[in-house]
Amino acid sequence: GKTLNGTANNTQSVTLNAGTQGTVLVTGQVGNTVALRTLTLANSNGATFSSAVTTGTSVVLSDTVAGQTIRFADDLSTPVLTTTANGYNLELLGSSTSVTGNTTFLNTGSLVLGNAAADSLSFAGGLTATAPSAISAAGTVSTSNTAMSLGDSNTAITLTGDLTLNTAGGDLTLGGAVNGTTANTQSLTLNAASAGAVSVTGTVGQTVSLKTLTLANSNGATFSSAVTTGTSVVLSDTVAGQTIRFADDLSTPVLTTTANGYNLELLGSSTSVTGNTTFLN
Repeated sequence: GKTLNGTANNTQSVTLNAGTQGTVLVTGQVGNTVALRTLTLANSNGATFSSAVTTGTSVVLSDTVAGQTIRFADDLSTPVLTTTANGYNLELLGSSTSVTGNTTFLNTGSLVLGNAAADSLSFAGGLTATAPSAISAAGTVSTSNTAMSLGDSNTAITLTGDLTLNTAGGDLTLGGAVNGTTANTQSLTLNAASAGAVSVTGTVGQTVSLKTLTLANSNGATFSSAVTTGTSVVLSDTVAGQTIRFADDLSTPVLTTTANGYNLELLGSSTSVTGNTTFLN
């Protein structure tokens, strides 16, 4: 449980290498008093950082055996987080994760972004996660007026708790199928503010329905594939004159609109809203 610190802030670096046979376990805090410059995990057969990790320059995850997991069980704060195109899993589980640089997750194992609705993960410079085999997420994942792209046709997204995606004006893209863990339990909120476009190309709730899908704000939003919720779809706002488009089927008990100037298009071959519906837009 000892801590690991530098002697001068953002000056000393640490490299951990257990080869392909050894596991790495760091139980104490890293850089909590005097931040390291760079923390590098060169290789391992799985690695766990049980306590908070802080660096002044970067965290570099060079390699770990395919199918094994690199887990940050507590908070992570670093300007740059570097991953590589190797088959390890990566889990960011702290209540507060902060990476200020533009972040691209290149690992081809799974990716976990938070595991509780109260978790906060900030990738201020932008976030791309299309290489991992699967994404699980909970909490609030945000960028700062920079783009966020999660999932693709080979990378599904599973909500393990309520999830808010907030780009503060950057474009927001969900390329993979989006599902909950338990039917009608997890909710998803999308917020690209007034400058960012929202593009959801994968299906939503087709395997395990979400509880509520909320579009908080956008500069136009398109749901290209079928959307199913167990409780409601809430269209809180979008810039006046811009369009919220459901290009495929929509199934929800309640569809809520607001008295704002956005356009709404329901274009699927089958649209089903069981509750009393008033279009206020």
